[in-house]
Amino acid sequence: MDSVAQSTVVASGWQIASTIASSAAVLVAIVVTIINLMHRAADKVEKRQDEEARLLSQARLVVIAEIPFEVGYTDFDVNSYASQEREYYSRRLSNHGDRPILDLHSEFWIKDADGNYNYNCRRFSVILAGSEKTMTIGVNKGGALSAWRLRWTDADGRQWCKGLIDADGPVSYNGELPDGIPSTSVLGSD
Repeated sequence: MDSVAQSTVVASGWQIASTIASSAAVLVAIVVTIINLMHRAADKVEKRQDEEARLLSQARLVVIAEIPFEVGYTDFDVNSYASQEREYYSRRLSNHGDRPILDLHSEFWIKDADGNYNYNCRRFSVILAGSEKTMTIGVNKGGALSAWRLRWTDADGRQWCKGLIDADGPVSYNGELPDGIPSTSVLGSD
């Protein structure tokens, strides 16, 4: 074999080896990029879960306690100039967190004698860290308290709600009605 033919074979061998090495480097770069993207996605999920846990732990520091109240007081109704027998319910909200809660809504639904659900709401702008707020409502005789929940916004802007029998603690508020309240009941202005 002459030297020109031999150098062509050697050059072709080097070209093939170079092409294989370049292809392998590209493949390794793609694999490393995919692994890095998977780690970033896992880190984002972990950060989001940590943030959710932090927010929930703060929301759990908002404690609702029932305050015993006697039932059957008679109040003078200034609108009808008559006495009405009412049942009173009272709850105390305590903010044991280290941040204020904002835009507190004390929402309650009263079922009247005709079976209609009437929505009522009392708003409080800020409950500072370490403070309490007591809320009392009166239900006229013939009506029944069907649901009562507290809804608030935490200092991070997240909305929470807690019913009065929620042993699991607060849940993120997404606009839903409490259990047992039909979707046909219309929310009043709050």
